[in-house]
Amino acid sequence: MGFVTVLSSVFIVIGIGLLFLAARRLAKKLAFLQDSLTAPGEIIRFIEVPDGIEKSYFPEVMFHTSEGREITFQSEMGSNVPSYEIGDKVRVRYSRNQPADAEIDSFFALWGLVLILGLLGGVFSFVGLGILIGWLPV
Repeated sequence: MGFVTVLSSVFIVIGIGLLFLAARRLAKKLAFLQDSLTAPGEIIRFIEVPDGIEKSYFPEVMFHTSEGREITFQSEMGSNVPSYEIGDKVRVRYSRNQPADAEIDSFFALWGLVLILGLLGGVFSFVGLGILIGWLPV
């Protein structure tokens, strides 16, 4: 097995793995949306997570379910520059059966990871196939 074949195989395997993760995440997100309710929420603080040299900030959100139960959760989507300020009002989407399973109801919070995984998977797969077929020189 030559270097080109090994290199292209590595890219293809990584690409297919990322596409699989994107598809799995998409299925979970669609099931979540089908079972979810919405409520108004409020950013109450930021969880600071060291990320190498920089830090990422994940908003912590408080909301009340339709039954009046108070829920606090940390968003899965963080950034190195906070996207919100403490006290900002946001729309929350939460699971009917498990209200603590919640997320800010915004496009990137709901679909960002699916898009990133899908794009990276597509790029890795394309590069691997391009190397294997000879479209991309090594």
